[in-house]
Amino acid sequence: MQNACADAGSDVEAMPVTITSGQTETTGGEFYGVPKRDLIVGLQVLLQRGGLQIAAGLQFGRKLVEEMMAMEVRVSPAGNEQYAAWREGTHDDLVFAVALAYWSAQKAYPKGLEGDQRWWTNGCQEDAGRMFRRWMAEEERRNGHG
Repeated sequence: MQNACADAGSDVEAMPVTITSGQTETTGGEFYGVPKRDLIVGLQVLLQRGGLQIAAGLQFGRKLVEEMMAMEVRVSPAGNEQYAAWREGTHDDLVFAVALAYWSAQKAYPKGLEGDQRWWTNGCQEDAGRMFRRWMAEEERRNGHG
């Protein structure tokens, strides 16, 4: 993924993620394991706080709202939480795209932004990349990989 971005002449920092059914976020080398629960609950909290607003004219805005409304949590007989759009014919691709974008923004800006800095722009990409690499190195040291 990172090579594809570099080949295209992009300055994008790729953050490969596997969505897991686990309880804890993990990292191993360049990859993250993120519990589905963390992504969905994080997005839910963001919505409740008014941190995500969907523009009326957004191309897939209505579809995103429909997918969000279809998301449910069920508890399996074993007691595990399962997050999905359970109705037949429904999808959750847009929900997870937004949830992953929010998750990665939290990694790039772990303390959040306030005031005039609260709008994330490409002008912050270099700082975000530097912060992400520093965070990644700390995670690797904590996990015994660095």
